[in-house]
Amino acid sequence: MREFQLIALTLPGVTHPSIAIAASRAGGIGVLDLEYVWDEQAALASLAQLTKYTRQACGVKLDAGAESFMANVISELPEQIAVVILTRAHPLSLHRQVQALRRQNRRIFLETSGLEHALLGEEVGVDGLIVKGHEAGGRVSEETSFVLLQRLIKHVSLPMWVQGGIGLHTAAACYTAGAAGVVLDAQLALTRESILPEPVKASIARMDGSETRCLGSELGEPYRMYTRPGLLAVQALQQLAQTLVADSSPRSDIAAIWRQEVRARVGWDDPERHLWLLGQEAAFAASLAKRFRTVGGVLEGMRQAITAHIQTAKASRPLAEAAVLARSHGTRYPIV
Repeated sequence: MREFQLIALTLPGVTHPSIAIAASRAGGIGVLDLEYVWDEQAALASLAQLTKYTRQACGVKLDAGAESFMANVISELPEQIAVVILTRAHPLSLHRQVQALRRQNRRIFLETSGLEHALLGEEVGVDGLIVKGHEAGGRVSEETSFVLLQRLIKHVSLPMWVQGGIGLHTAAACYTAGAAGVVLDAQLALTRESILPEPVKASIARMDGSETRCLGSELGEPYRMYTRPGLLAVQALQQLAQTLVADSSPRSDIAAIWRQEVRARVGWDDPERHLWLLGQEAAFAASLAKRFRTVGGVLEGMRQAITAHIQTAKASRPLAEAAVLARSHGTRYPIV
């Protein structure tokens, strides 16, 4: 089998690097997500803690649109941070940031939710793409992860890591489709290393995937988050979206306001005050934690599942002519 890398991303706004540390120690790429962090000193302290407790490959995710924060953090990045994931930004800003990181010999991945942005990443010289589909938490694509992967892989030659809806079965599908790896985040929320507050863990443990929804699609900036009837933080954001839709200001200004308002509300305390940017894959967290317990256990379980699924597919050839499903439907191929 070819190499298939697992990236473990801390949840948005969580500055404690425990998940990333455990993932790197287990042979994955542990990444500290600082996209929604404002405090530069807290960010640098978390990076120092990450690099202190692991000697393996690790990384950081940064909001490429927050130029001042980006510049200050990049200038202080520990040498051990091998991977930097960047989010969407103005092409000129993105080009400058990629060049600055290239001078530091970092691997640079660009999070993308569409073909245009993926092609921009290829143009500015990033090393890979994080293909973030509709199922994921935070800012997402209008297309599902697997559909988006298949579309991008036809037009872009960069390696791609898939984020959104990844479980034991879909990881193998991404491998087969040609992805370089997958990204795990909410799947790890209930592992032993997770430092989320107990009420948050209890809510995630009950999830079946239907508890998340996207806000902001009408603004061209959809964000997926946890919700339930009557949540004040979600209701306030929904009202803001309706107000912004009716605003006659330039679309770029509206999008910037929307992103800023979402960012200001991200947190993991009371869901009445904070937004929990969780994707549908949070529904896998309870079963994965029960079966594998630790971050390292989940990563190894993923690797074993990928190997087993591929071997099974080769042996059974489920999409072959006259396969069992085809015969049961009276068709030549098992495709309806």
